[in-house]
Amino acid sequence: MYKDKTGKIWVAFRNQEIAEIDPSNNDIKYFSIKGDNVNSSAIITKIFVDNSGLVWIGTYREGLILFDKEKTNLQVLKTTKKMLQILLIMLILFIRIRLI
Repeated sequence: MYKDKTGKIWVAFRNQEIAEIDPSNNDIKYFSIKGDNVNSSAIITKIFVDNSGLVWIGTYREGLILFDKEKTNLQVLKTTKKMLQILLIMLILFIRIRLI
């Protein structure tokens, strides 16, 4: 589960669907992340919505999926060992900056 800056709650399901819940009016929108370029064994582990409204979906077995809910467009960003090393360095730097 993830709560975005607008107060909406995002929930992931095992069937490769995510839901956007608006607590202000109890509206629920469902989105499927199934597609030709998404492995059917992908398991959603994290959800994050950036400032532009793009939904970043972390998965086990598939890497990172970028989802544009307005266009219902999926983009799979395959992870490599080098990419994971870069992300780890960025995370360490972010944590250090936050501690200063």
